Amino acid sequence: MANAMGEQKDKVAAIEAQLVTMLDTRKHRLLEMGAAGRLLISGELEDMVPLEDAEAMEKAKPISPNGGVKLDPQKIKRRHDAQVKAVVKQGPVAVIILGGAHDLTASIKRVGGGPFEYLRVTTKRFREIGG
Repeated sequence: MANAMGEQKDKVAAIEAQLVTMLDTRKHRLLEMGAAGRLLISGELEDMVPLEDAEAMEKAKPISPNGGVKLDPQKIKRRHDAQVKAVVKQGPVAVIILGGAHDLTASIKRVGGGPFEYLRVTTKRFREIGG
């Protein structure tokens, strides 16, 4: 009887470990998808297209091979310009979800190619933390 209860506890522990792993994997995938991906899954967003390809994003990456962080203004400028060009191709209205540190104002003026209205929204908390 005691052996059967021990086996039952082992099964329950194994199932619990599987569930925790599944939940962790789900959380990780949701983080990778970002806010737009979560809105798409929930049905609040009808369609989504990538703002840039992996190569362009990698070129602008501020993390050096040794793990240090160095922002390169020229790389950031090229990345933002490419993002604006990609958005302009999509049509007259676009919603872009980026991290709070991104500001496309200069790129829109430089490469937008037409009259645009750019509305940048940040949270109060980001402004408090990010300056």
